[in-house]
Amino acid sequence: MSDHTAGPWAAEVPPPDAYTDPDILLDPSVAFWIAETRPAGEVLAHILQTSQGDAEANARLIAAAPDLLAACRVALGPAAHFATEFDDEEPWNALRAAIAKAEGQ
Repeated sequence: MSDHTAGPWAAEVPPPDAYTDPDILLDPSVAFWIAETRPAGEVLAHILQTSQGDAEANARLIAAAPDLLAACRVALGPAAHFATEFDDEEPWNALRAAIAKAEGQ
């Protein structure tokens, strides 16, 4: 798997001229958000949902993905050597699984 697009990423409602599909723009039941890179503004994902709250939450989660992956790596890094010494390996396994999922493994 190749590396992901470098962050930072952001979530926002796109400007009115960013999307030209009239079926989407004229449907009041569709909430529209985008996740994009900063500062270049390259669109990474279009989020179209019937709930404004869900669309915003999903756009923000997508935008946070590079930071979350980095945080998982940081948290697991020094702890990886000691993880077998703890009774509960579930947190370490969760971090490993999240990293593997993000890396396509």
